[in-house]
Amino acid sequence: MGLADYKDLPRVAFGDLPEMNDALMAAARRGDKTGTCWAVASGTLGAFVGLRLVVHDSKGREGAVVEIVELTERRFDDIDDEWGRIESDGDRSGWRAVHEAYFRRLGQWEPNMAIWCARFRLVEVLDAGAAQ
Repeated sequence: MGLADYKDLPRVAFGDLPEMNDALMAAARRGDKTGTCWAVASGTLGAFVGLRLVVHDSKGREGAVVEIVELTERRFDDIDDEWGRIESDGDRSGWRAVHEAYFRRLGQWEPNMAIWCARFRLVEVLDAGAAQ
């Protein structure tokens, strides 16, 4: 398959900073990143198990298609080492530092905030993101 086969899918960039978008898309392309999260206060953002998304980098290069396989609501302070690895942040402490800074930039930070945790599987690596 190729990008044309996914033209109707939603597009997403992980993170809120250009260098973060690029690094996280590259991690998803390698299969190192198999999950993402966002504040419950933002809503579900249309996410559901089975949803496929085209992941792009900071320049809009589409580099991967992923499919959500699990969507759970958790508390920020309940995140464990496994989830840190799923999001490619190493462990719980690495994950917490990165995500506290992220949620602070968005004005959403609270130590026990509710977050959506979406686990996904890599469906296809797209050539458009080959520069990653």
